[in-house]
Amino acid sequence: MERYLENVGWQGSYWGDATAKATDFYFDHWHGVLSDKKEDFEFQHGKDRFYRGDCIFSEKTVLGNEDPLKGREKNWRLLRSIEKDNGLTETEIYELFQKAERFRSLFPTLANFMPLWRLGGDSSTNLNLAKGSYWGAYRDFPDLWLGDIMLWYNNPEKLEENNKGTFELFRANAENYFDKFGSWEEYIDNNYLEDFVDKDYGVVCLFRGDHCPRNGVLELSQIKGFLENGARIIEARAKRLAEKDY
Repeated sequence: MERYLENVGWQGSYWGDATAKATDFYFDHWHGVLSDKKEDFEFQHGKDRFYRGDCIFSEKTVLGNEDPLKGREKNWRLLRSIEKDNGLTETEIYELFQKAERFRSLFPTLANFMPLWRLGGDSSTNLNLAKGSYWGAYRDFPDLWLGDIMLWYNNPEKLEENNKGTFELFRANAENYFDKFGSWEEYIDNNYLEDFVDKDYGVVCLFRGDHCPRNGVLELSQIKGFLENGARIIEARAKRLAEKDY
């Protein structure tokens, strides 16, 4: 289990989900599903058409990264939300930052990574970018992302009606990615995502309430839920991965 909770962070010019350790991880657990060629999981700058690692949870979604060029400090999203809700006690603020640091310690671990097919370099074809905080409509909220994947497998007409762009994105990536799993249930099981669904494989909305906050200040209840559930799910996924080691 320790392998999956090791902080792999930045290594040279590579983020943790694109390192050699991550490549070994993807090949170990997905070679029987996605590809039997290890090179299909290896990251290279400028390379398209391979299985690129992605973080299931992103710290950018609710905490915010340090960005001196934009005058932003570490945890700037969280700080803005605390400023909005000025009724918090010092103890409550301390507990929030404790949750934030616990989540940050788990964020750059293998248990928070999974491979997605990289077809191209923009969010109209690239699953990683479409899911992400900066370019996509999902801002790395896993429940929103998985909800549309569930529709892709079980009710594609509804997905096309709700979000034509996502439908076309998924269709472009179907042959090399979604079709490999066969069904929604197999997608969840083969990606070790059981903690995101209920017993009937319905997506559990863990963080967002009834909407996805794209801009502005996030509600503290959303941030708290994201941090608590994120840490819990990453640790549970590490255990599940360890139990199925090859």
